[in-house]
Amino acid sequence: MGKTNIKDKWKSLIEKHGKNKVYCGISAIVLVLLLCGFGITWAMTSSTNDLKKENQTVEVSTKKDTKEKESKEEKKDAESEDKEKEDAKDTSSSDKKDASKETVSTSKKESNANTSSSNTSSSSKGNSSNSSKPNGGGSSENKPSHTHNWQPQYSTVHRDAVYEQQWVIDVPASSSERSICNVCGADITGNTTAHTKAHALAGEGGGYHSEWITIPEQGHYENVLVSAAYDEQVLVGYKCSCGLTQNQKVG
Repeated sequence: MGKTNIKDKWKSLIEKHGKNKVYCGISAIVLVLLLCGFGITWAMTSSTNDLKKENQTVEVSTKKDTKEKESKEEKKDAESEDKEKEDAKDTSSSDKKDASKETVSTSKKESNANTSSSNTSSSSKGNSSNSSKPNGGGSSENKPSHTHNWQPQYSTVHRDAVYEQQWVIDVPASSSERSICNVCGADITGNTTAHTKAHALAGEGGGYHSEWITIPEQGHYENVLVSAAYDEQVLVGYKCSCGLTQNQKVG
């Protein structure tokens, strides 16, 4: 009965709306359902992808935090090790200083002990010698005191002669009137006629003029004695009659 009712309803729908419209409506309903299904699946996949991305970012941030913590801890450990090394160096240097002080103090004590022993031995020797000497043997104490009588001591120092270069004039400077050729500019003093005639015959012209020419002095340098050689007595120190001397630098 149910199957016949569905067939009857289907036939009545086709008869009322037509076969094409009924199939178009069914296809539209199917498309809508498919689109809804695709949308739901896309939304599900996008939400899962977002969750994965968030989880990845959280993991990256946690890794960075752990790395930073580890690096800070490593730095702290290195600093603590450096401090321990410096403390060890300080303690070793202080120990060395204390040891050196102890050695110095012991050496001083030993030197003081040696000096005290030497003093005691010398004092004992002195006492024994004094006890062995007779009462009238104090000659060293009765010697008169000596006052130095310093006498100057001289040394002979030779001083060489001193010379200097001086200019000696042989021919003094002078000025004279000279005849100068107008053609070649030569000095033709005393030969004016022959010289000008030679230029005239050669077709070069002639004539001359007079000029005053200054002739510089002539001379030479020679060594001139400024101070002669001599011997000088220079104080070199002092001497006492007891033989003691006081030296002084020679000037």
